[in-house]
Amino acid sequence: MHDLDSLGLLLLFFAFSLRTMHPRGLDSGVVRAELHRALDVWAQNSKLTFREVNDDRANILVFFDK
Repeated sequence: MHDLDSLGLLLLFFAFSLRTMHPRGLDSGVVRAELHRALDVWAQNSKLTFREVNDDRANILVFFDK
């Protein structure tokens, strides 16, 4: 996905989805917050924007397994 910012620069939007709702031994709220924090760092240093969605068709799917 893409869009233009106020200066007419191309911005890329990526959807991400935490697919494991209850990661074993991890608080899903903490996991979600850490994902947001990590992707915010990436976004600040690139022309990328990340949005969380609840959809298996997201660009980035995050799973936790044993």
